[in-house]
Amino acid sequence: MIRHPITLKDTEDTEEIDRSEKLTFFYGKKKITAHKGETIASALMAAGLRVFSRSFKYHRPRGPHCMSGACGRCAMTVDGRPNVRTCHTIVQNGMRVEPQSKTGLDPLTIADKLDWLMPTGFYYKRFHKPSWIWPHAIRQMRKAGGNHAHLPVLDKKIKFDHINLAPDLLVIGGGLSGLESALTGAKADVRVVLVESDFRLGGFDFLQGEEGRSRIKELIAQVMEAQNITVLLSTQVSALYHEGLAFCVQSNPEGGFLERAYHIDPGAIIVATGAAARPLVFADNDRPGVWLPEAALKLVQLYGLKPGGPVLLSGGEDALLHTALQLAHSGVKVAGIVDYRNSGIDPQLLENLSGAGVPLFPRHRIVRAIGSRFVKGVEIEGVSGGSRQTISVEAIIASGGRSPRHKLLGMMGAQIAYNPALNMHLPQSLPHGCFAAGRLLGLVDTEAIRSTGRLAGAQALAHIGLDTQPLVKQHQETLEGLPKAVPVTPQPQKSTRPNKSFICFCHDVTQKDVQNAFKEGFDHVESAKRYTTATMGPCQGGSCHDNFSQLVSRILAEEIPTNPLTKPRPTSFSMSLGALAAGHHVMMRQTPLHEVQEQAGGKPSRIGAWFRMEHFGDIPGEIKAVHENVGMYDASTLGKFLLFGPDAERLWNHVNTNNIGKLKPGKSLYTATCNEEGVPIDDGIVIRLPDGKLFFTTSTARGPATLAHYRKHCHEHNWKAYLVDWTDRMAGINLTGPKARLLLEKLTQEDISNKVFPYMHWREMDIAGVNCFVFRLGFTGELSFELNFPAGYAPGLWQHIFSAGRDFGLQPFGTEALLTCRLEKGHVIPGMDTDGNTTLIGAFGTHLNFLWDKTKPDMIGGPVLRHLGNESNMGVVGFSLTGKEDIKNGFIVREGNRRAGHVTSVCHSQTLGKTIGLALVDNPGEIKKRGTLVLYGNGSEWTANYQSPPFYDLKGERMKI
Repeated sequence: MIRHPITLKDTEDTEEIDRSEKLTFFYGKKKITAHKGETIASALMAAGLRVFSRSFKYHRPRGPHCMSGACGRCAMTVDGRPNVRTCHTIVQNGMRVEPQSKTGLDPLTIADKLDWLMPTGFYYKRFHKPSWIWPHAIRQMRKAGGNHAHLPVLDKKIKFDHINLAPDLLVIGGGLSGLESALTGAKADVRVVLVESDFRLGGFDFLQGEEGRSRIKELIAQVMEAQNITVLLSTQVSALYHEGLAFCVQSNPEGGFLERAYHIDPGAIIVATGAAARPLVFADNDRPGVWLPEAALKLVQLYGLKPGGPVLLSGGEDALLHTALQLAHSGVKVAGIVDYRNSGIDPQLLENLSGAGVPLFPRHRIVRAIGSRFVKGVEIEGVSGGSRQTISVEAIIASGGRSPRHKLLGMMGAQIAYNPALNMHLPQSLPHGCFAAGRLLGLVDTEAIRSTGRLAGAQALAHIGLDTQPLVKQHQETLEGLPKAVPVTPQPQKSTRPNKSFICFCHDVTQKDVQNAFKEGFDHVESAKRYTTATMGPCQGGSCHDNFSQLVSRILAEEIPTNPLTKPRPTSFSMSLGALAAGHHVMMRQTPLHEVQEQAGGKPSRIGAWFRMEHFGDIPGEIKAVHENVGMYDASTLGKFLLFGPDAERLWNHVNTNNIGKLKPGKSLYTATCNEEGVPIDDGIVIRLPDGKLFFTTSTARGPATLAHYRKHCHEHNWKAYLVDWTDRMAGINLTGPKARLLLEKLTQEDISNKVFPYMHWREMDIAGVNCFVFRLGFTGELSFELNFPAGYAPGLWQHIFSAGRDFGLQPFGTEALLTCRLEKGHVIPGMDTDGNTTLIGAFGTHLNFLWDKTKPDMIGGPVLRHLGNESNMGVVGFSLTGKEDIKNGFIVREGNRRAGHVTSVCHSQTLGKTIGLALVDNPGEIKKRGTLVLYGNGSEWTANYQSPPFYDLKGERMKI
């Protein structure tokens, strides 16, 4: 470990730390002792660590700077997870923490001396000729970057979670104004979600001495007691879209998940994200030991860490003087305050500073930090120049003023405009249903901040329909009598070493880099941003955007309004791909039979947009029931549609492979849908109702796209045809097995004998008092009756059938048993057993002539299919192996050393006593002639026998009984 020459002294009483409970974690191979409530960064600093990382380009030493997670200077790998903000992560017993760059001797620090070889965009200028050098150069540059994490090989799968919320109010920010907004909503008895990026509520006021802490604790207690407020801590809003949808990510939630993604769709949004301190720009302002005021207050007040030597503060606002007084009262030796303002200092503060023995250097600025690895001193001079003096200090606490955190508002579509009088960017107009409060509006007065929180809460309530206009008026009148926004004094512009005065810490972008970019013609804020990569690092501009924007305006010698802020885009912070992939990012759908199936022992799983029962605890028993007795399956997820109108049949024939004109009354028709290349994209069943309308089903996956697909082609031809989605209106139950007819006869008075009701026919009949469309099908290879009926009757009908089926060995079954039975029957599923190169002929073979009516002139995909004839580049073939083999979907089909295809579906059939499967290959004819195919995967090889489906009941007699 690299230790600073100074020692940080622990104190006993702090707000966060319980010193009665000790924890241990590992930093590299070294065991570190910490206390409950400490962050990784504070524990490492207490242990003497100062250099946490190396900078991206120059490999300069870097240490904690903001202690709020806004920058990436303290990022490390924690328990195998890269780029964790250690200042924002609570210590857990046994944690393993690894630095992501060399914190000790690093030979690549030579880059700091060779900066003249690496100007802005040097890689484009030096490595474009000869052309072969670029791939090698980029590979080496990627390896050379400082503080780069390496993707670990994990010993177990990381779990991510996903939750959808739809509250009345969403409040972003758990500071003073955010708490007031949330409480205003709670008092109106509406549902409120409060999102806070920190692991505790309180924000800025939690660091404002006893008075501020007492005030904020009282509000926190009220929020935690409110039953209608959901508080999400350690949760960052990654994206806020213009329609009001918020995407949030919570770190280390309960339940063993690494992250939890939230999709929040509120009635109204209140943004109370506060303001951040701007880093002060001076030479070597990136050294370990240069802190923002908030970081210093957190270290002292929350974690009990005090620098063993003097500290110096620098800035240009009264808040910095308050910070100096708090530090002095906590026992920190303050060497002085370097204040670059010409006037405007509160006289009472001057008196208090004098009483505390804190020297003030008015109208002065910092020239540079002294020290190559850590801060050892500081050089200051008058704002107008003059003699310089050096002060020995062990930390520099510096801020260039406040920067309202308006990024989420800008992302949502708010107009953010520069206010020259206040020297800050502020929201000028807000999107419909969005409201702002607190320090985000440039306020510093406590009562004004609280009032804006209450006002925003009342306005949000009015937006969702509550009568709160009197409350809105009351808070507006109160706010009129309170102090307004306070301006930020501009930082001194003079710099003696601009090449080492950093604007963006993440990517080592200096003042000189930005100036050079403009000299080279990148003279717009957006192009300069991309060329220099300023604001594009892990902080995403969170700590450097305002300094970058103001430097751009000075270079152009224009006012900032002519150079707007760079456009904020999702995501607002670096995040894991696992959080983005968590869940399905849609509202998961449940069938009307979901609850009764769970009561029967069903185990639901997410399949596409639906929760479907995977099994009922005994998959082999479910398969056996289908083949020997009777099984019951929830078919409600299938797409169900009604098509009618003068041109309904024309539209049907255009979209589907069959000729609907040949469909006889009482019969059902198996059909497929192709794209323009003749590739099957869906299949299903169609019937003609007595009134002439067409009722058809689609696959579960294709259902949501069916409506758009039909409407597109109907609109192209200006046909009068109308499609109604009945998927949610109707439920489906499939009764299948040799005893299915016996069970159904017990539930209806109708004659359902095979003579009256044969295979691939349908009837409308009464089943246990419910009017149903009943289809005779054979997807499982057994006698099957599919019941389609109004969804409201679903639970009752299921239970009635379940009760009546006991005498026949009825067993509910799930998707696992269903897919095994369909594979035994050899049914091809488009999209699962086919791909975008598999035509209708390749998928179903030439023997399925009934599926495609070649006489239709205008079927989608028809011209391609007619051109190909019986030829197909890709085809589906069946295979089998004796016994049970460990073959999985995706294993390849080999022809010598050539990949000839892959396995699409495979299982061990207990009914047949062998392994069966389907494969998509590029030489189906050759495999059929040879009679074998070679499968390869996971280092093993099998020779399988070619077998033309079906594998079970080759003559198809069982489903036609």
